[in-house]
Amino acid sequence: MIQNPLKLFNIATFLQTQLFLLPVLLLFYQHNGLNLEDFFLFQGIFSIASLLFEVPSGYLGDLFPKKNVLIASFCFFILRCVLWLFFAKYGYWVLLAGEILFAAHKAFYTGVSDAYIYEYLDARGEPQTMSKHYGFLYAFVSAGTALSSLSAAWLYAKVSGWTLAHYGQDYGFTVLLGLELVLNIAATILLCQLPKIATPQRPKKSLKEIYVNFFRIIVWTLKNGRIRSHIVLAAFLWGATALFIWSFQPMMQLLLIPVSMFGVVYFMNHACRMTFSGKTGTLTQYLTIKQLGMISFVWYVFGFVLSVMILWMQPLPLMVNLGYFLFIAIGTGWQIAYGNVHLGRLHKIVPKDIRATASSVSFMMGRLFCAFFLISLKFLIKDFSLMMSMGICAVVFLCGIFPLKKVCSIWAEEEGEKVCS
Repeated sequence: MIQNPLKLFNIATFLQTQLFLLPVLLLFYQHNGLNLEDFFLFQGIFSIASLLFEVPSGYLGDLFPKKNVLIASFCFFILRCVLWLFFAKYGYWVLLAGEILFAAHKAFYTGVSDAYIYEYLDARGEPQTMSKHYGFLYAFVSAGTALSSLSAAWLYAKVSGWTLAHYGQDYGFTVLLGLELVLNIAATILLCQLPKIATPQRPKKSLKEIYVNFFRIIVWTLKNGRIRSHIVLAAFLWGATALFIWSFQPMMQLLLIPVSMFGVVYFMNHACRMTFSGKTGTLTQYLTIKQLGMISFVWYVFGFVLSVMILWMQPLPLMVNLGYFLFIAIGTGWQIAYGNVHLGRLHKIVPKDIRATASSVSFMMGRLFCAFFLISLKFLIKDFSLMMSMGICAVVFLCGIFPLKKVCSIWAEEEGEKVCS
């Protein structure tokens, strides 16, 4: 019997999140005949596909052992690696299919990973440690991506240059995808060692009854005044994170940052996410969920301002440009910390039998906002510069002040109830 399944889960996640292709994904697109507009469009489609998979994955997590759903999520990513490794040369539709498989992986993973942790802790009588343990898991997610990002761009540049010189072909992307495939197979083998957590037995339902119940849970979750505003605020922050992160590579090209440095930028981002996620438990000792939400929102407001300024003021020294990316990276850390605390709070409020589905509703809203920002950027850059497009997105992001005000109001009400009790 495994003494600490959550540690094994963290290790499997660490191996699975070795995303070597991530820092040079735009270059991979361009290598296979796509352009910047396709890049933003596909990331928007990825978010929409994740949204479509998100809630059903959570509902499956309420019906079947969550371990099985997690294994399925890893298998989707393995299929994506195989598809891109052998067929990416066929271009547009193959790359799109790979992004949809990646979306299925992300949705199935995020849809049940937090519920698996909570139910394991609940069975041990430790549900109050959910934020800390989920923070640890996300720290491993960020650590895996950070470490692979640090070496990926450098490795690609070396392999690409050597193979072009000796064989006349660029095999840099082949090596990166091969590494992802091997590590994901190893991660799946580890995941199979996790114990199954008993799923509450419920009467079998017809397909119609399943979907009726499925949408009933969605409506219940979004109508619940105690969690709705937190979900919407988390979605605004998540959408802005996606916008910033997927703008990194186009901005680095505009700022003339060497390809070998792309990995350094992604390392900074994921190192910050890892640090903030791992310290979520510590942060909650000093900051309330209201304060975390306020810091995250205000930080991103300044992030949009800096995005416009850094593009407008070029050319600037390399260290100044890297300082901009570090500022955004710290902002993504604050966003992760707020998201972790929000999920822990949601699991305490939502009934046990619909926990995974309700959690997926929150992720679904986040994906919806990601899709909106990214697809909007795809069309904006047709007529405007990237600088102007980021400014327009900033105006939309400012609408997040409304759910933020409601979150502050809910927090004040709950604190008042604690005092009275």
